[in-house]
Amino acid sequence: MMYETILSPIHYGGMQLKNRIIFAPTTFGLSDEEYLAKIRAIAQGGCAMIIVGDVPVGKSKFEKSLFDTKGFAFYQQVVKIAHDADCKVCAQLHQSDSNLLAMFKYIPGVLLKKITPDQLREKLNAEVAPYITNMSQRKIHEIISGFGKAAVLAKQAGFDMVQVHGDRMCGSFSSAIFNHRTDEYGGSAENRARFAVEAVRAVYRQSSEIPIDYKLTVRQAIPLYGSADVVESEPGIFVPILVEASVTSFHVTLANHSGLEDTILSTNRLYFKEQVHFLKFVIRFCSILISLSLMLAG
Repeated sequence: MMYETILSPIHYGGMQLKNRIIFAPTTFGLSDEEYLAKIRAIAQGGCAMIIVGDVPVGKSKFEKSLFDTKGFAFYQQVVKIAHDADCKVCAQLHQSDSNLLAMFKYIPGVLLKKITPDQLREKLNAEVAPYITNMSQRKIHEIISGFGKAAVLAKQAGFDMVQVHGDRMCGSFSSAIFNHRTDEYGGSAENRARFAVEAVRAVYRQSSEIPIDYKLTVRQAIPLYGSADVVESEPGIFVPILVEASVTSFHVTLANHSGLEDTILSTNRLYFKEQVHFLKFVIRFCSILISLSLMLAG
């Protein structure tokens, strides 16, 4: 059978998946009813697990949050719908790297249509480096603690797994472009990985029995694509210390903080002039992960 492997069950992080098809975290921009209907259709379509994207690690005025009654109840609905179709559910825990105070000054321009969505993204990206670089350690520890608390709530809501979102704030701390700190959270790759590692450890301390996935986003240096996250030469540093921190698996993707374009690129994009350049990038990175897996297993 052509798809024998992908359709076969797999023991994964202490749980059994009915196949190897996992729906990646996706922002749909739907109403609650439409979103739940979409989750039902995906689960009934036969995938083994759905990763629910952008679950904040604290209270939020902009997103559904596990930290308030209404948001918690909504995620319980999501989990029940998926479980009724024999589909596991993973909560993607994230912390935004946007400086909300800086964002407010651009609201009048957006409302008056003097600032386009692309221009807003560019302006907010310019705020990331000073936000990450100047963040107090007290604030850092508060956010890291939030990852652990969110994992507990995710488990209580019925989620089978959590994913630490390695883009957003984890990715910006990991990036030498955004992170200009001179303390233990900046400088070397090991130091830039510290925020992500401590977030993973906070999850594990609070919910050691639940599998932890890490979304590892990689930016391409030549030609330049993306600003946050790790470059192709750094997974050899990041992966082992994240595994040591108790990461079960990695969701690998190409970073893109430079615009609103799709991350899954067409063959004629400016950044990838060669027809199969993006595919070659994926294959090359997968070979790096395989080599690291063999080293860690040995």
